[in-house]
Amino acid sequence: MKLRLLILSVALSLPVIVVAQSLDTAKIDEAMGRSGQQTGDVYRLGFPRTDLHVSVGGVEIKPGLALGSWAAFAGNDNAAMVMGDLVLLENELSPVMRKLRAAGFDITAVHNHVLNETPRVIYMHYMGHGKAVELANALHAALAESKTPLDKPAPPATTAEPPGFVKTIEDTLGTKGHFAGGCAFLRDSSWSGDHRSRNDTDRAARRSRGDQLPGGRDGQSCDNRGFRVDGGGS
Repeated sequence: MKLRLLILSVALSLPVIVVAQSLDTAKIDEAMGRSGQQTGDVYRLGFPRTDLHVSVGGVEIKPGLALGSWAAFAGNDNAAMVMGDLVLLENELSPVMRKLRAAGFDITAVHNHVLNETPRVIYMHYMGHGKAVELANALHAALAESKTPLDKPAPPATTAEPPGFVKTIEDTLGTKGHFAGGCAFLRDSSWSGDHRSRNDTDRAARRSRGDQLPGGRDGQSCDNRGFRVDGGGS
């Protein structure tokens, strides 16, 4: 009888244990000031630098092409990991880095994704471990050291019919894409294995990134597979 009661109590506790092992994304949303998207075990949020006006050779760089900061959470509420990439101006780099380091984050890379741009933008990769809400609060506080827009973003505008040369790009590369925010985005399974795919969590974060925006569907970031297009076909 005692054995049966023990088995029953363990069985009844299993759903509670399962729930405890997942992320409470509502609490992350509250801390970050916006919602993200869950894909598998990864919860990702985007912070496009819509405040910046960056150009290369006279061509404006859209936020969806190369100016999308992001954060991907995995784990559970008490033992979480967050990693991502922040787009920063040169004078924002040190204050944001100091804030993240003070919160125990690792800075895993600081480099450029764009060349000869005006103004200069720096890309900082980071990783943190700890309680999910504490990580989200720390990340939000670090972003506040920059001019990254932190208000809840407006819904993406309805995309007009893409220019005719988008089809030319699709036909040339042999894959379909999506046109949003002035950019044409294309994805293909053969593009998944680059320098960022160094571990399972990072790969999951990238898949989450692509699934949230399969080719830039929300105009926030393009996973480095985008074409800047405008009326002149540049």
